[in-house]
Amino acid sequence: MLRANTQFVEISTSAPAIHVIGLPLLDGVEIQIFDAHADGLPPELSSLAAASVTLRLVVSNATLQSISLPSGAGLVVRVRPNGGVDIGVLNDGSISLAISGTIDRIADNGRRTTVANIERATVLDVRPAEKNNPARIVLPPGAAPIAIYNQPIDSFRFGRARPTGDDPRTFQSEILDGEIQILDTGTSIELQPHELVLLEGGTRQLSRLEITDKSIAVDISGEADRISAGPPRTGVPFRLDRDLTPSVLSYLVGQHELKLLWGLAVVVLGALWKARQWALEWEK
Repeated sequence: MLRANTQFVEISTSAPAIHVIGLPLLDGVEIQIFDAHADGLPPELSSLAAASVTLRLVVSNATLQSISLPSGAGLVVRVRPNGGVDIGVLNDGSISLAISGTIDRIADNGRRTTVANIERATVLDVRPAEKNNPARIVLPPGAAPIAIYNQPIDSFRFGRARPTGDDPRTFQSEILDGEIQILDTGTSIELQPHELVLLEGGTRQLSRLEITDKSIAVDISGEADRISAGPPRTGVPFRLDRDLTPSVLSYLVGQHELKLLWGLAVVVLGALWKARQWALEWEK
């Protein structure tokens, strides 16, 4: 089990899921949209269509309805310093917004222009215009909390991709704090701020991703052939400084302790049963 509080997380899904959010946003909230596909705009906003849609909108009524993640999709979440929430989707992922009322567009110079008045809620579907470039929604402070649960994943990371040529040992994550619990041995390892985490092999699931206005709480469960944390080591293959993989000896010790606990439980239950039988005999 991996638990972390972070300001950035990116996951890649291994199975499809639709996460219903149903979060009403504040009246007159500003929503920023980056690099979205024009086909996701409702007819009322078709005049805003471009090859890649990037907009600043002020919406009278808006609800963050759902986040759809097909198999192989990506989800990128970042908490901004001002408390805003930046959510991006890759590879056919999508974010669904229900909007209605007065829709204003904010130009680069800050000027507001009304582009639509929508009586009934319509869906604005934000999905990527280009492969490997996320479509993003940025919500202002006060929009959180937002949570998704039980998403099977292939991979995850807590830091952005390292630019080619950068020294790997200077590459850090945006973890604030966290821990790894190794259930086979009953051990718990504390994660330090800005450490990277690498799980190799096995399968895993994102049990919880909860976004607040200050951080992102992430719980990941599963199994791995190798576990490591810390800054990257130099050389190939890619490895991190702290190898947290349990040794065979620690695994056997952990299993032995479990057997002792089970044995103790059986002895206690046996004693309680004998005491009960003795009490019944005494009442006779």
